[in-house]
Amino acid sequence: NLRPLDYGIDLVIHSVTKYLAGHNDVMAGAVIGNGGLTTALRQMHGILGSVIDPQTAYLVGRGLKTLGLRIERQNSNGLAVAHYLEAHPRVRRVWYPGLTSHPDHAIAAAQLRGFGGVVSFEIEGDGEQTGRFIDGLQIPYIGPSLGGVESL
Repeated sequence: NLRPLDYGIDLVIHSVTKYLAGHNDVMAGAVIGNGGLTTALRQMHGILGSVIDPQTAYLVGRGLKTLGLRIERQNSNGLAVAHYLEAHPRVRRVWYPGLTSHPDHAIAAAQLRGFGGVVSFEIEGDGEQTGRFIDGLQIPYIGPSLGGVESL
């Protein structure tokens, strides 16, 4: 949803494990950039030998085939969930850059091609009520990583 190099960023460090691979079944990363920094990193790469194995490369390639569809769905689902929560009487506040109520909505709308699938919200009530709410959820699941097929 964002192209950091278009904004003059020198290097982008990306977790391939998340959205690119898309299934929580690989561990990989990428460093992307232009100019001298990437040349220096490429030279170090040759010394350090930090490359992914063939199976991981295959799985990342598999994930890239559906990346566009998955991002579109995450964007639309994220916005729908944010709107639903914002209208819910038991929700105190929703943090999602796609909502006009978000303090940075104008910046997000100018820079992003979509607002993503991560929605944060605060419910009314104390810690005990919040605990009961969380315990009553069937989905999303508590998990260690984002960007897979699960709702976390």
